[in-house]
Amino acid sequence: MSLPSVRDAFFSEIYRMTEQGEDIVIVSADLGAPSLDEFRRKFPHRFVNVGIAEQNLLSVATGLALSGKHVIAFGLNPFPVTRAYDQLRNFLGDLRIPITVAALNTGTCSAECGYTHMPLEDFAMVRMIPSIKMVNPSDTSIAKAAARELVMSSLPTYIRFDKFLTKEYYQESEVDFQKGFFEMHSSKRFAVITTGNFSAVLKDNINSVKIEGESPSFFDCYAFPMDMDLLVKRLIQFSCIVTLEDQTVCAGLGSLIMEILSKHGIVKPIRSLGVEPKHWEGRIMNRNAIYDEMGYDIKSLGKRLQKTFEEMMDNG
Repeated sequence: MSLPSVRDAFFSEIYRMTEQGEDIVIVSADLGAPSLDEFRRKFPHRFVNVGIAEQNLLSVATGLALSGKHVIAFGLNPFPVTRAYDQLRNFLGDLRIPITVAALNTGTCSAECGYTHMPLEDFAMVRMIPSIKMVNPSDTSIAKAAARELVMSSLPTYIRFDKFLTKEYYQESEVDFQKGFFEMHSSKRFAVITTGNFSAVLKDNINSVKIEGESPSFFDCYAFPMDMDLLVKRLIQFSCIVTLEDQTVCAGLGSLIMEILSKHGIVKPIRSLGVEPKHWEGRIMNRNAIYDEMGYDIKSLGKRLQKTFEEMMDNG
């Protein structure tokens, strides 16, 4: 029996909450999930399919939210962001309608469908709307906690699900969407900051990465905005920082970390690693092939990080 993905962990929790009496409605842009099948059978009046029409997805969700429902707008990334950005920035950004936009696919996880189905820019686009809480779960505990805490909140939320993440690394009681990150300390000199699927990869393999005999400390950022003051206190000790993300680095996680440190007047070497255009422009490849080319596969990632840290020390 296969383990539930972060998406299915989220929707299974939504099913339980609805059974317990929570007034939840799911609006879908013609997208289903195994974890939604029982929900649709038991609560057909709480499931609305608007078809492949993401602008309508957010518009219908807005109307339902204004009527007092807790609404989840479910669609295939990148379309709930890129195709419906006007609705996203006006309804969730300006008016702060408390909708939870749940989007399947992050970064390169559906790269075999081509660039049209790779949400490499959605993190940057949503980050430009500060009133939206963005969640990028690296494990099922974060996904379940998001269902309980954020769907019922009075704030708009955007959750991006990687369909290949199935493990549980954390205790649900440890998830803090105000703090927004987990940390695993090892080195006092080197730190790797990442999110989503790379957090899952490094959680299992961080001890195999060695720089001058040390494994780097590791930060799994899962909620944005984070507690920036606390993050700065944690990062100030490190000599070199590498950020790693399965998306464009332009306005992505690396840019966010640089902005946070710059705001506090902290200057230190930072290198941002992400998905480079030459590895997907005009081509159709799956995630594994892209990672193989870029040196992000499990066997090569440790060497790539080690080389990056060594280059930073040589240049420093």
